[in-house]
Amino acid sequence: MKQFISTTMPDKDGLLHICGGYYHYFVHVLRYKTGDTFTGGLPDGSKISLYIKNITQDTLVAQICSQKYAADSEPSYKISLFQSLPKGEKLDLIVRQATEVGVCKIYPFVSEHSLPRNIAEINKRLPRLQRIINAAREQSGSVVDTKIYPAATFGKILENWRGIQLAEPLSLGILLYEAAENTSGFHDLLSGDINHVAIAIGPEGGFSEKEAAVFIESGFKPIKIRGNILRTETAALYAEAIIKTLFMEREWTKTRMKN
Repeated sequence: MKQFISTTMPDKDGLLHICGGYYHYFVHVLRYKTGDTFTGGLPDGSKISLYIKNITQDTLVAQICSQKYAADSEPSYKISLFQSLPKGEKLDLIVRQATEVGVCKIYPFVSEHSLPRNIAEINKRLPRLQRIINAAREQSGSVVDTKIYPAATFGKILENWRGIQLAEPLSLGILLYEAAENTSGFHDLLSGDINHVAIAIGPEGGFSEKEAAVFIESGFKPIKIRGNILRTETAALYAEAIIKTLFMEREWTKTRMKN
């Protein structure tokens, strides 16, 4: 575990009372003792350092000794994922990988070729998906407070995109679309002052021509991955990794030029 993600806020004295599975893991697996320190995160997204103040038979009491708020700890760029619902348990994998990479928002939705189409049934899995996010952040050490939103219709996803554009004018939408022709590459699209990229990924059957046209009319830029046909779960990770790398290299270049 790289960091502990608390599901509750500390009390008025800055204390967290850790019980249950986390208590067992810290005390019996990691064998933490009074005075040991560790890092974690709070539900508000802030990153914290803690030291163990007391351990009883069923509770570990940790005192917050420093706190870095989300606005200060998260990277300056953002990546969002608009993921059309895939078959079976693939959404679990997509959510875990997106969290590890540092995606900030995940929007599952039903598209024309999605096989799971019952939104209510999918949304019953949200608590499980949130647990997957928490575990992925703990293992990867991601400082990004990844959020997953309830599964929605295709139209609702476009509303979410318009909301992102209004809130963050330097946003870019990228549509992975195997039928696209003469498209730009990731480098070209991210060469400007973009600080938020929303990636749209289709299900196993891909997006329909109508859906792709609506995305493009809404401002998404289509990209075709040449030479390989990727599974939906692979396509999401592929695009996320490329975009994060380009953002990180841009920040590295700016830092180097200042020095």
